[in-house]
Amino acid sequence: MLIEYINLAGSLHKEAKAVIQSVLDGKIIAVISHPVLAETYYVSVIIYEKHNLTNPEQRAKNFVEWIYRSPNFSIAEPSLELAILAGRIKRKFNLALTDAICSSFCKTLQS
Repeated sequence: MLIEYINLAGSLHKEAKAVIQSVLDGKIIAVISHPVLAETYYVSVIIYEKHNLTNPEQRAKNFVEWIYRSPNFSIAEPSLELAILAGRIKRKFNLALTDAICSSFCKTLQS
């Protein structure tokens, strides 16, 4: 969702923008893990480079810092429980690590 938000040409940009706006308006709180922040930085640089924008690494850094500092984006704290559950989910469903961490965090919130 974060990448679709900055990718103006993305097929889901409009929807991502609406979700981010709801977060910024305080209607919902977004919970993001550290690996998702890292992946957001990485993919943001690629998108900024693709669009030939100046200073793509600085732009990506600014974007991730904006997310991190925003009061309506909550950064999930790593824990042993989260790590073990993410490993189990990754193994069982063969997911990317960031997806497994997101899934495990959602599962811990439901508990």
